[in-house]
Amino acid sequence: MHCSLPYALRITLLLLAAVLALTTPALFAQTTTDYLTSIGEPATTDNTPSSIPLEIISASTASHTAYLPLVVKPAVTDGSGTSVLSPLAQQVVDLTNAYRAAAGCASLVVSLQLTAAAAAHSQDMAQNNFFGHIGSDGSTPWDRIRRTGYSYQSAAENIAAGYRTAKDVVQGWYSSPGHRQNMLNCHLREIGVAYADGGSYGRYWTQVFATPR
Repeated sequence: MHCSLPYALRITLLLLAAVLALTTPALFAQTTTDYLTSIGEPATTDNTPSSIPLEIISASTASHTAYLPLVVKPAVTDGSGTSVLSPLAQQVVDLTNAYRAAAGCASLVVSLQLTAAAAAHSQDMAQNNFFGHIGSDGSTPWDRIRRTGYSYQSAAENIAAGYRTAKDVVQGWYSSPGHRQNMLNCHLREIGVAYADGGSYGRYWTQVFATPR
């Protein structure tokens, strides 16, 4: 009887260790969240929007039939006409301008019209659950810019999906040569940024650049 107690104790401890070994990884796994992310391909044009070979990913206009009004006013003004973006969108602008300053480019100025074009596309992607430069109504980035009444010499668009923070989405774009080229194009002067929540990715970002005529 005296030797059975240590043996039973050892068995109990072994079983407890086995249970902890199986459950501990699961507990750690529950504390992290991995979001599916994508930045797609950049879209850019110089002076000739009708002849641009637009780079598109996973956008099927046939499967997305809902039409959204693409002229919206997601930003407000401070009374002097200066755009006031959401904190996250403003962070994207600030981080983008920091990279431009390091590259010797002038800071981009926020445009209400470009912000409207960006917001319309982010809302479209989130509500209709797709990711690409072509809108659910078949619109290109250049169509969406012109619909706001903005007349441009050159323009570009970056999109991204799944990123939760401004820092992460800007870093995602900057790490891609094509998107970085749009961000650091010194000939582009103005910017619009917006995001919308929804769809499979959870969050959709649009960054629109242009130089006014």
